[in-house]
Amino acid sequence: MDFQQGPITSIHDYGTDADAAGLLRRGLQQRPTSLLIPCLMEEFSRPALGLIREVLRELDGLQELVIALSAGTAEEVLQAEAFFADMPFPVRVHWTNGPAVKELLASLQEFNLEVMGPPGKGWAVWQGLGVATRQAEVVGLFDADIRTFSPQYPARMLAPLLDPSQGIAYVKAFYSRLSLETRALQGRATRLFVNPLLVSLERMLGELNYLRYLRAFRYPLAGEFAFTTDLAMNLRIPSDWGLEVGLLSEVYRQVAISRIAQVDL
Repeated sequence: MDFQQGPITSIHDYGTDADAAGLLRRGLQQRPTSLLIPCLMEEFSRPALGLIREVLRELDGLQELVIALSAGTAEEVLQAEAFFADMPFPVRVHWTNGPAVKELLASLQEFNLEVMGPPGKGWAVWQGLGVATRQAEVVGLFDADIRTFSPQYPARMLAPLLDPSQGIAYVKAFYSRLSLETRALQGRATRLFVNPLLVSLERMLGELNYLRYLRAFRYPLAGEFAFTTDLAMNLRIPSDWGLEVGLLSEVYRQVAISRIAQVDL
């Protein structure tokens, strides 16, 4: 069991969250909260997204679920809307690469604003946040391919933000990358590239606060995070496939480390 703390507040999973669902329900009543899931159309044919849907179906009090969808046709958008029909909260499917969105974003070029892509996760999140933050005070983001998704995921991710007295503005997930199916250790990009790179940079540049901050995260490439809308609306979202680390840099620029936490899922 891990009790260790570092520069970033670490909220460990001790298996003591007996009333996590009740706490989440009460928290959602106090702070309007939206969830954002960026996804490709092919995710709808895989079991993970179906699992996520069924878990979220039991979630009471959510303000809105936003699906930032990359789809090829309007018919696929309708299929996505049907997939999430009959949820106990509003679901908005935002077509990130649809004709209307492309036309709107292209029109901004006359103001020297280039916001057309590249079409990666960051671009989808940037658009999705514009939708998810309209009426919410808290936004949580989950990937569409989480095969182990459970009620604990939103409960633990959102809990630090739903209690304003904690002063937390940003929460990032961490978890074991040990596959129970194959008994293989995953997370190679973090283990073999990101962590050694940060160690090398510290040896070259010294113990900079920024590098110390990045090294404090147990799993810096985790794609699950949540934040207050006040923070989300002031972040420059990286519009490419470098979203996870780029977003950590943006959060570092905007808030004190004491307002950042990482949660064991």
